[in-house]
Amino acid sequence: MMFGSKVRYCVTFKANQKSFDIHRRKYVHDFRQTVVKMNLDGSRGLPIESMNAFLVSKVDVIHFYDVDTFRELKGCLIQIPLFKSETREKNEIISMQLSNDENYIAVISGKNLVMDEQKANQLFIFKRTKNKNKNEDDVFILLKRVVIKDNPQLNKISMQFHFKKVKGGKEQH
Repeated sequence: MMFGSKVRYCVTFKANQKSFDIHRRKYVHDFRQTVVKMNLDGSRGLPIESMNAFLVSKVDVIHFYDVDTFRELKGCLIQIPLFKSETREKNEIISMQLSNDENYIAVISGKNLVMDEQKANQLFIFKRTKNKNKNEDDVFILLKRVVIKDNPQLNKISMQFHFKKVKGGKEQH
């Protein structure tokens, strides 16, 4: 469950659920409304407060949604190139993390295995490029791609990670 900064909206989802629900607080009630009807089984969500948006992964695509209108931001779409799967488990986005200054997004792709085990195979770092035109949304451009599956030292990496702050307050990826 994710709450907005002013607790006026809430995004809820469950494991093995095919969609997510977005609830808006106007009055105190228990009514629910489905906003997105596509299958979002295994999706991840992440709020970006500085863009007044949140993002949701769907297999190999990251969709951006406006916090106030819940409409998809068409200019902001990140396509993740996945490896071809040679086993029954499909490759998909298994983790996403946002830097503290909200200028970088790190995405790990891999497989969700049985017993909640995950096998990572790629790490992507995207850098936010602010759009000078105020009417258009910011975009995220691929900065770095690391193939994890070829490096045995990275076999047991954690899906929860952080960006490191360096001199000058900037984040290091």
